[in-house]
Amino acid sequence: GKVHLLLGNHEDMVLNGELRYLQDKYVDVSNLFERPFENFYSKDSVLGAWLRNKPVVVKINNIMYMHGGIELRAINEKLSLKEMNSIFKGSLVKSEMIAKRDSLERYLHGSMGPIWYRGYFGNSAISEIELDLILEHFNVSKIVVGHTSQKKVESRYNGKVIAIDTSIKNGENGEMLIIKNNNFYRGKLSGELSLMPF
Repeated sequence: GKVHLLLGNHEDMVLNGELRYLQDKYVDVSNLFERPFENFYSKDSVLGAWLRNKPVVVKINNIMYMHGGIELRAINEKLSLKEMNSIFKGSLVKSEMIAKRDSLERYLHGSMGPIWYRGYFGNSAISEIELDLILEHFNVSKIVVGHTSQKKVESRYNGKVIAIDTSIKNGENGEMLIIKNNNFYRGKLSGELSLMPF
């Protein structure tokens, strides 16, 4: 229970053979072995089997964590977190499914689902009233998301959404969210902790 790995859009893409963001070194490995890259993550491989058992959303205490976010359709569908994870996992790899993804499965894997959604940011962000309905439905006080890059760990909607993707992947900057004794901190590359004001 110390580490919870969640599926995001890149795991979903690789498992489904969508490799447009793959770095060159991985393409080279695939070429060396003369195997399509996604075959390294087949259901018969250790890593592939492990990824197929990971959740897409998790609730710890009163906080919900996911890669992208979630919007109002989850409420309209009356989805629980358990159902969302089950449906998502059951439709994770299209080539392994007996039938095509249905409407709900397409929604969960699509731009409004938990691995792609960016609706807490920008000009078309959802309202705080809509967000409150989502929080109430899932019985949480906050949602922590990555996926949409920020310059630092930031909170939105009066601290109800915390954005933690700080482009650390570029190696130029980066922060992490640290929760300690019910306080929320920005953990900086310098090692300094900065209390988040909400």
